[in-house]
Amino acid sequence: MNILEETKSLVAKEKHFTYLILKNLQKIDKDKKYAEIGYGSLFKYLVRELKYSDAEAALRVTNVRLMNKSETVEKSLKDNHLNLSQGGAL
Repeated sequence: MNILEETKSLVAKEKHFTYLILKNLQKIDKDKKYAEIGYGSLFKYLVRELKYSDAEAALRVTNVRLMNKSETVEKSLKDNHLNLSQGGAL
């Protein structure tokens, strides 16, 4: 496998893992699990515990909330028809 093919493969895996992380964050947010370890919000958990930047955390929170409102958005994220930035712009 050459470097271009390998990179394409890794990006596909990254997108899949991003969706899986969003699904976990959806569950964490729904049950407010972040409060169990002292965080007042999902955003604070993402920034302080998981070390996302403010911008990265905001995109993830926005996408989790969109997934809660729309099965179409969730399916689009899962199928890579929508990315985090696009979801954040909705």
